[in-house]
Amino acid sequence: MFACLIWLVGNRTLHAFDIEVYENKTYVDNIKTVQLFPKNYSLASPITQLNSGEIMVLAFDDLSNERKDYYYSIIQCTFDWKPTDVFTNDYLRGFSEGSITDYDFSSGTLVPYIHYRLEIPNLDMTITKSGNYAIVVYENSPDNIIFTKRMMVYESIAQVEGYITAPRLVTGSDDFQQVQFTVNHKGLAIENAYQEVNAVVIQNDRPDNTVSGVQPLFVKDQDLQFTHNRILDFPSGKEFRRVDIRTDRFKGDGILNAEVLDSFTNYYTFTGIIRSNIAHKQERDFNGKYYVDKQERWRDDYEADYGWVYFSLAMDKPVSNANVYIYGGFNDWQITDANKMSYDVSTGMYTGKILLKQGYYNYQYVVVDEEQQIIDQSLTEGNYYDTENDYTILIYYRPFTERYDRLIGVEFLNSKTNRF
Repeated sequence: MFACLIWLVGNRTLHAFDIEVYENKTYVDNIKTVQLFPKNYSLASPITQLNSGEIMVLAFDDLSNERKDYYYSIIQCTFDWKPTDVFTNDYLRGFSEGSITDYDFSSGTLVPYIHYRLEIPNLDMTITKSGNYAIVVYENSPDNIIFTKRMMVYESIAQVEGYITAPRLVTGSDDFQQVQFTVNHKGLAIENAYQEVNAVVIQNDRPDNTVSGVQPLFVKDQDLQFTHNRILDFPSGKEFRRVDIRTDRFKGDGILNAEVLDSFTNYYTFTGIIRSNIAHKQERDFNGKYYVDKQERWRDDYEADYGWVYFSLAMDKPVSNANVYIYGGFNDWQITDANKMSYDVSTGMYTGKILLKQGYYNYQYVVVDEEQQIIDQSLTEGNYYDTENDYTILIYYRPFTERYDRLIGVEFLNSKTNRF
């Protein structure tokens, strides 16, 4: 349970959930496939321009198959996702909380569920300031949080130009990609860029591959230069593995066999191999993302079924003092028991299963140290400089007179098309 305190100051209401840092995280097992994306672009990042009229869609499934009263609040956050102390009516127009009333019961599925959907902005709530925001969904009471989801709202003020290059003078430089960029803030007077500006760089929307609070190395006139900075060296990785469960009528990409039972379907993937010692192969992927799709139906949101996907990874012996996980955007890049694998000595394989909605998924196998909880792909996947990765650059600005971080510039880079 997460406590929620509510202060009433005049006509202003401020929710303070007992969360120090907001994540993309689901807190109950019956909630699946939580998505937040620009309308009609389910593979896009949850980033929208202030006052653009663009609609953000929040969608999720409840596998308890019981109609429930779900509510939501939008919490303003700092650049590093801590809640601000700004009152809700200073960044929201309308109410401070709303109800989720748009839902459909699943149709023609073996696994029953209820699909919920919310559009933002709506008649109840509109965001009026740029910055980071956490959407908090709860059942009946703010004490009962179901999940939290991050979204970003930006102002197109600063112009960001960047590129990807190999790090200089770094041993094993082929294992890394370095992000370099310049920010031009013409028209915006910044008094002290080293204290008022913070940059965040994200690889493939992964929270573990995010560098936050980066300050410029050089300030020249109206340009801020973020170049040759070692903290912006990212592991290159390799192209993501793929599994296609859009149908059970034939074998999709990565599927060895599909078994349709009375109450659910089992999908068995091909046994994976360790890729760190094999040559890089350029293949098209979605950089860890996924999309929901059922080939035989029209309404994927409530006609796509759920099934168990069985994964296996061949390894001569188990890794010591660490665990292996199936990793990807399908569970918001979280490390949980649900995507943890177990080692079978008799077969020499790590195995695991995950309940997924029909669609097309990217994933990787990663090793997580038991003590430090460091997520490492170098053993299972390897790194190669030519790997295609997406990078998002976010520029935050907080002058001394403000209590929140404005998001004044956004740039999207790709390691293949924006290479120096």
